[in-house]
Amino acid sequence: MFGRACGRSADQLAAVSVAILPAYLNPHSPCQTSSYVKLHQRHPSFGAACCLLKRWLCCQLLAPPHFPAACAELLAAAAYAAPAPAPRPTRPARALHAAWRLLADTDWANDALVLDFHGDMKREDITAIESEYSSRADRSPRLHIVTSLDGPAPGARYPSPSPLVLARAVSLARSALHYGAFVPSYEGYDVLIHLHKNLVPYAHERVDATPLLRTLADPDEAEVIPVVAYDEFALFFHDSYGGDVIAVLWKPDIHNLREFQLTNANALMPVNVDGETKYKVNIDALVEDFRILGEGLVDHVTHK
Repeated sequence: MFGRACGRSADQLAAVSVAILPAYLNPHSPCQTSSYVKLHQRHPSFGAACCLLKRWLCCQLLAPPHFPAACAELLAAAAYAAPAPAPRPTRPARALHAAWRLLADTDWANDALVLDFHGDMKREDITAIESEYSSRADRSPRLHIVTSLDGPAPGARYPSPSPLVLARAVSLARSALHYGAFVPSYEGYDVLIHLHKNLVPYAHERVDATPLLRTLADPDEAEVIPVVAYDEFALFFHDSYGGDVIAVLWKPDIHNLREFQLTNANALMPVNVDGETKYKVNIDALVEDFRILGEGLVDHVTHK
């Protein structure tokens, strides 16, 4: 779709992405830049994966110099150059997940990260590097990365985050893996409207989607889920990329007393206040309306 919109073929777009990739990377030696470009040619999602990982680190206030950009790029490269035991990623989001997994699961006090970009390193050399690192006197965790391009001083050319910053990054990566950075949090919402998964358009675009051998017609943009008619009382939130939950947040004045008028009589119920009849929003009735109006589409509704 992007290629058609730009008037360029997929091959032309790939060539452009390879040409601009070095501009988004930390300054490197020509040999390392060439290795990154070749990696990107084999795996076109590599460049976007680098950007995603760097952006995530910046969002967590671990921007350089706290977490050097060169280390972030090497972590992203590891998702492709050394993916085992996981399969090699084909999408940037999957590569970001692999980088989180690498950060979270590696014992950085004892294990070095060795990247052999071109298959030039012997198994004996890799074992010697790992043994030397694990037997060092300083036992504090370090992001020690060695590549096949390092020359006579393996691992010395890449600045490493401090042990405290590394520990923070590891903790954040574990949290991201546990909660899901691209999965919405439903904490704080008042009502959750759960939809039947097989009726949700674009369900295949969810992060946790499984491949389906069926297609759905594009929904009519003019059609809306009936609950939006209640925007006087609540705000509705929904993931348009296959989300199967509509989260509802009551407006701040939902519990206020209201005067009865024909124009605002919808969803009101009478209450006695100091001997006078007042009216307030019948929240339980609203929730029941969501269930009734959504019959066939709504699986169930939870009210907190």
